[in-house]
Amino acid sequence: MVVNKFPFKVGRLGSRPSSDVLSSNDLYLQDDQPYNVSRNHFSINIVNGNVCVMDRGSTMGTIVNAKKIDGDMPPVPLDKQKNEIIAGTP
Repeated sequence: MVVNKFPFKVGRLGSRPSSDVLSSNDLYLQDDQPYNVSRNHFSINIVNGNVCVMDRGSTMGTIVNAKKIDGDMPPVPLDKQKNEIIAGTP
């Protein structure tokens, strides 16, 4: 997927996304109970000229290129070629 808007926010599709005023995502992921994806899961941002992933305080964390991150961690820079981002657990 090519991302060309920053920040690019990703989260779970709720049963009524229009009624959730705290969820304004650019990409909504379908998930069923028990949930693996939070409604506000992670974002892709530009930080100091680098494209980075930041966990938005999700319950299950985010895995970026095999490294688990959470909302307390600083942004994780992405590789220039290929990246794998997992919302929650594999």
